[in-house]
Amino acid sequence: MRGMLDVALNSRNFPTPLADISLRQGITVSNLEQLFSKLRRTGLVRSVRGPGGGYFLAKEPHAITIADILRAVEETLAPDAKAAGCDQEPATGQRIDDLLINVLWSRLTDQIRQILESVTLQDLLSEWEKSASLGFMEHRYLFNI
Repeated sequence: MRGMLDVALNSRNFPTPLADISLRQGITVSNLEQLFSKLRRTGLVRSVRGPGGGYFLAKEPHAITIADILRAVEETLAPDAKAAGCDQEPATGQRIDDLLINVLWSRLTDQIRQILESVTLQDLLSEWEKSASLGFMEHRYLFNI
């Protein structure tokens, strides 16, 4: 998520290199390479090769949900409920507290999935821009020697 938000913030005019994301976000370049390879294969980012290369978003931020990003990097959206059919009457000998936990867990995971499907990268960008410090630079300057 941090890598995608970093690209959204910093690749408006120029591609964002993984080395820059690594420095800003404290994520190793090797981890970023693995993640961005998956993000590229699923069509969430596009890459530019060579000097001055890096990554751009492949879609507009409002078209990318948090769930899209998590699925692209093969993360689960929410833990699965402990048991199927948890809204049924307890079987003889089943503990009522187990049934209650299963019902609540199932509903909680459904809510988590709904939230992740509804929050977009644009929502996060908007929140960032509201809270960003006054010294935040939107331009990226390249110096070649």
